[in-house]
Amino acid sequence: MELYRHALLRRSVYDAKMNVWYPGTWKCHRSRSYFHDGISSSSLDDDGRGGYGEDVVYVHSVRIPTAISSRIHRYGGAARRCEVDDDPTYDGHRALSVAVVLELDTSYHRVREDVDVDVHATMDPPPPCIVVPTTSIVPSTISWEWRGGIEDEWIAIDAYSCLSSSDVENSHRGRKVDQRRVETHRPYDEVDVDDMDNDVDAKVETWNFPHEIDPCRISTVRPSRRLPTMGDDDVTFVEDEDDDRRADPFRMKNHERRLVAVYDFGREMLGKVRASISASDAPASSTMTSRRRPPSLAIRVGETHAEALNDDTNHFEQCIDVTYSLEAPDEGFRDYGGRGGEDRIDSDDDDVVNAVDDSERCPRHVWISSHILAFRYVRVIVDSRDGDDAPPSSNDVTVACLAHMPLLRVRGTFTCGDCGDGTDTSAKEERQSLDSRIWQVASYTLQLCTHQNFVVDGIKRDRLPWAGDLATSIAANAYSFCDEESIRCTLTVLGRCGLDNIVDVMRCDRNKVDESGAFDSVLTATKPDPHVNGMIDYSLWFIVSHWSYQKYFDDHPFLRREWNVIESRLRFLLKWCSDGETGWLIVNEDDRIFIDWIAENNAEKSTPLQILWWHALDCGISLAQKVCLMNEKAGEARNTRGIVSLLIDMQSRLERSYLRMDDIQFGRHAHVLGVVSGLFKRLDDRASVGDWSNPDSSDDRWHIVRRVRNLYDEARNALMDGTLPNITTPYFKYIEILALNALGDRPSALKVLRSYWGGMLDVNASTFFESFSEEETSVDIARFYDRPFGRSLCHAWASGPCALYPEILLGLRPLCDGWREWLCDPLNCVETVSTSIKTKYGFIHCHLDADYLRVSVPNGTSMILMGVRHTGGNHCFSRTSLISSQDTHEWAKKYRGWTHYPTHVIKSNPIIPGYEGIIMTDVPTIYQLPGDDLFYMSFVGFDGVKYQSFLAESIDLLNWTNMRLAMGCGEQGTFDFGGVVLGAYLYENYQIDSKRVLKKLNGKFYSLFGSYSKRGSYEPDPGYQGLASSRDGLLWEREKQTSILSIYGPGIVKDWEKDSIYQPWLVEHEGLYYNFYNAKEMPQWIEQIGLATSNDLHNWLRHEDNPVLRVNNVSDSITNGGFDTQFKSDAKVFWDEVVGHWVMFYFGVGKGGAHIMVAFSKDLLHWMSHSNPIYTAGANPSGLDKQHAHKISLIWNHLSETWFMFYCAVGDAGRGIGLIIQDSKS
Repeated sequence: MELYRHALLRRSVYDAKMNVWYPGTWKCHRSRSYFHDGISSSSLDDDGRGGYGEDVVYVHSVRIPTAISSRIHRYGGAARRCEVDDDPTYDGHRALSVAVVLELDTSYHRVREDVDVDVHATMDPPPPCIVVPTTSIVPSTISWEWRGGIEDEWIAIDAYSCLSSSDVENSHRGRKVDQRRVETHRPYDEVDVDDMDNDVDAKVETWNFPHEIDPCRISTVRPSRRLPTMGDDDVTFVEDEDDDRRADPFRMKNHERRLVAVYDFGREMLGKVRASISASDAPASSTMTSRRRPPSLAIRVGETHAEALNDDTNHFEQCIDVTYSLEAPDEGFRDYGGRGGEDRIDSDDDDVVNAVDDSERCPRHVWISSHILAFRYVRVIVDSRDGDDAPPSSNDVTVACLAHMPLLRVRGTFTCGDCGDGTDTSAKEERQSLDSRIWQVASYTLQLCTHQNFVVDGIKRDRLPWAGDLATSIAANAYSFCDEESIRCTLTVLGRCGLDNIVDVMRCDRNKVDESGAFDSVLTATKPDPHVNGMIDYSLWFIVSHWSYQKYFDDHPFLRREWNVIESRLRFLLKWCSDGETGWLIVNEDDRIFIDWIAENNAEKSTPLQILWWHALDCGISLAQKVCLMNEKAGEARNTRGIVSLLIDMQSRLERSYLRMDDIQFGRHAHVLGVVSGLFKRLDDRASVGDWSNPDSSDDRWHIVRRVRNLYDEARNALMDGTLPNITTPYFKYIEILALNALGDRPSALKVLRSYWGGMLDVNASTFFESFSEEETSVDIARFYDRPFGRSLCHAWASGPCALYPEILLGLRPLCDGWREWLCDPLNCVETVSTSIKTKYGFIHCHLDADYLRVSVPNGTSMILMGVRHTGGNHCFSRTSLISSQDTHEWAKKYRGWTHYPTHVIKSNPIIPGYEGIIMTDVPTIYQLPGDDLFYMSFVGFDGVKYQSFLAESIDLLNWTNMRLAMGCGEQGTFDFGGVVLGAYLYENYQIDSKRVLKKLNGKFYSLFGSYSKRGSYEPDPGYQGLASSRDGLLWEREKQTSILSIYGPGIVKDWEKDSIYQPWLVEHEGLYYNFYNAKEMPQWIEQIGLATSNDLHNWLRHEDNPVLRVNNVSDSITNGGFDTQFKSDAKVFWDEVVGHWVMFYFGVGKGGAHIMVAFSKDLLHWMSHSNPIYTAGANPSGLDKQHAHKISLIWNHLSETWFMFYCAVGDAGRGIGLIIQDSKS
């Protein structure tokens, strides 16, 4: 069906003489096909004769409703083969036949229920579809399968329903009717089969074949205004009141018998131009001819005014032939889609033409363009045929567009209020109208480019499916129309581009390849043009598009149907287009690579192509794993794990090649693809785990780690500093904005979006263009390909804002296929925004105003907001507690840019009199005593058996002396027998830059502490927490003899904390004490941060929504940097008065080490962590912290105006106390 419709589309492009160059090879639908189903069986030999006795189900009749002659061969009362004679040709290709109707008659022989029906149809030219009327024997719920040849595998196919006339009427009114898997509206078991041969025509007229249903509705749209013109080359308005042209400014003065008028439809249109002139001398019936010859009428159309004024045939981009008819008064617009009047463009302008005047009730000369055209402006030129006749007045001419609009409803919505950066309020109303208008124009662009159930690149050029346009428009479709069918049809025809040229290789690969990918036989090189659209990168985008389609629509049946095509192309790329050693994609000089309009030679496109190749491999792995799971669930024998292992191996080789490169140089397109594809993140993951490059040299590994982790900063600088050439296509501009979003710079992404797409609106765009530079003016926008009107001004790949606005402003994007799990992350600078997104589970509705965020979560889905999962239902959140990932990105900036202290400030084995056996130090905490200028640091010393807390002092925070015991272990049998870890002190002030002075209550200082009841190992489970006190702040003891918090209570202990309780952190706020503690869950060993509260420091109550900071296991590269997927531990919480929020420093474990992370809250209860560390393990070039950097203590040095951050540094020098310093507060 898809190939047939695509053949019709290609023929229409050819007939319309569109200026198209296509480098690839399209696939034609087959002339021989096999169909079968699971109700009965028949086997047909090559000449169409059956020979298998009682198990044969005979085809009772084969009916070919067509105008051309046909011959039907019958054998034994059953039609076996159909051959169509007198086939006309077009452009050297055979004509397309119409549907074939097969009626399966089981009355002749017994039918067994456990065998199959097989239909073998051979026709040339091939039919678009086989129609099998449903009966009690052949129900509509049957699952049919198809194969192209006797040796091919059976493939599940889509079954369509034929539509009744009422359904067809509904479809033309804009109501899309789903033909897939629905009951036929006229059940054929109610009809006498014997009467069907006697009433063929009547039968055909009662229902409509699926391939005959026009996926468009035709609406009559009138122009919004007429443009006054003084001539073909002079389009200025007439200003002189004495000029006789004021009476009719649309008549040319120097051509007395010619009328020229230019009409502006106000927006881009796709349809046929209809022009009519009153024929008052004509008879009332259109079956009679007029007494006089009709005037001569010609049209010119253009996407710009200048194009409509062009008469040079060398610069015509479309065929402007017209057909003439004489229309009777009672016909009017009835036959031309008058039902579409609701689509007329109305205006208060005096020149608007939007009403049918009385002249429409007279006979009219009517001209209609022979082909569907893309235009905004129409010029009509009328010459009188009779020498004595004056040309008609402009008021006599009626012009309209018979618009061919796809049967799409805008299911998604988007409206926006102020979305500034929080500082500029002067352009609030302008921004509001701009954002909403950009989204609406983008959705209209995509709507026009969804033509004949295909996503085409442009409506003027080329009006054909291209993989690049599809790849960038799938997300836009998901956020606006949620139209799966057009994406399915486009993927189907694209997947078969050039497929015949590689089929022999694929057949050998699929059947004979071993696990290493080696062939049993050596095959010759493939035929030309094996790639999608004839370009290597578009073959890669085809794989990515399948992955993207599953991400947004979760259409597993379609994936199973198309998997053979996807796998064949992947195997071809693996075998013939890639280097098995390095993983690089092999590019030959004659290979076509597009990437973007960035260079003429393939060398400059090599780096982005290799990144795209990695992305396609990653998507292919994901698709293959999905198919493997589906096959296993269905109990099918076929195993896809072989292709999975081949793809993983090739991707791994490619990653190793990247990591071995000493100097990775990227241009703008490579930076964009590296971020969006996830390659940079994967390289970081890969470099962070194991000494892959040289097992004997850890230094080499960390050199690579540091270099790879700089890629994100390099990408951010490259995209923002303006030194690299700008991207000039919406195709890659969309991907660039996604990259900025992924880099955590959503304000910049929004700024680029407004500037680029808003720039097109500034030059009077009604749809978005194929290419655009912000320096271009309205005079320049049409010129392209060295042609004055070669640019497409309505292009599918420019529809990106439909997806970008909801994703940037509200952070809405799927985390699991089909929105089963999705993210909501609204920007704080947004004042008001509303959006709706249609999913397979129902609508997602999201409304953000000044006070609340209101979200409707469809049943069967879950929303992730600030790291917390919310299931189906309506939810309301106060904006005062909301923090976005963009907020964390901005707020975290002040805690970056650290300078390393070269050595441990307290070594792993410090010399402490009486405690010489210490082998590790850990958990530094800085404090001061009232009235004392000294700085004190408590830290833990571990001697291989037990923990004890020690104290050191300093006057400059660099040199630490006078180390002694602060608090020792408890007695055997107590909860702190194995060790005590001081550090959760009660401070006078928790402002982040204040002095860390201890607070005294009732003559004592207080601290919570962690403890262990067992000895002999490091952090032996289970842990406990206790309360300590001190009268001098130097020597501490237990204040309470029992633990205050443990895995045994108080309160309900949940699974996340069932195995161990670790280090606390104490905060006093508004008369309430907060205890932030981390706990462990086994066997997966995940640590997360919880909260308990108290009024007296002695009795604690666990927070009901614990943990308040959960490990980041969300599968999203923006919210999950991978640095805290296992641990979020050891919280240190302070108040930032400047920005008005709480700051939590903690350490995360992921990517092979522990890293210093940061999270933020407005109420101490709801926390949002930043996805990337403020300091990563291995950042110190000396190797001091190459394994872990964690457990911090932060203090602002008022004398030097610097931040001092002490932390536990684990690396070449063992486990000791390290230091990093930030030079300035800013």
